[in-house]
Amino acid sequence: KAPSSLPLEKGIDSITTYEMKTWFALGQKDISITLMGLDNNSTFFEGALLATDSYDDSDTITVSSAFAKKLNLNVGDSIVLKDNSRDKEYDFKVGKIYSYEAAMAVFMPQIELNRIIEAGDDYYNCLLSSKAINIDSSLLIKKISRSDYLGASNQMLDSFSTVITFV
Repeated sequence: KAPSSLPLEKGIDSITTYEMKTWFALGQKDISITLMGLDNNSTFFEGALLATDSYDDSDTITVSSAFAKKLNLNVGDSIVLKDNSRDKEYDFKVGKIYSYEAAMAVFMPQIELNRIIEAGDDYYNCLLSSKAINIDSSLLIKKISRSDYLGASNQMLDSFSTVITFV
């Protein structure tokens, strides 16, 4: 985590990410879900959050379309997310489905996710930018460039192309 006093340029999103699990009945197993705590002015996930007053009930979340499809979720449905590292379960209500196929994800206000994971209000553990960020490398755990991301995506498509063709 970079210090919260780190000056961030416009166009850089500082977000909180966290992993929880949920039960996937069709596969009879727990699956990983990425929780993303966003600021209302997110550049990369514009429109992912509900209107601010919709979060008065802190149990209301937005889910990615990939997550909604996999678990057959609709607005108004309930979902239980398990935090295995803290041995806690959280009951949430789907308030919105956000068109995002890249991940099984839950979106919520950053301050709410920070509260759930018992972090400070100004905590973040991920920076998103469409250009290189000038930051001390000792503050980074992992740097993923666009070419890294595309390379991994292409490798996955190559690996599963025969499966996709036959389905």
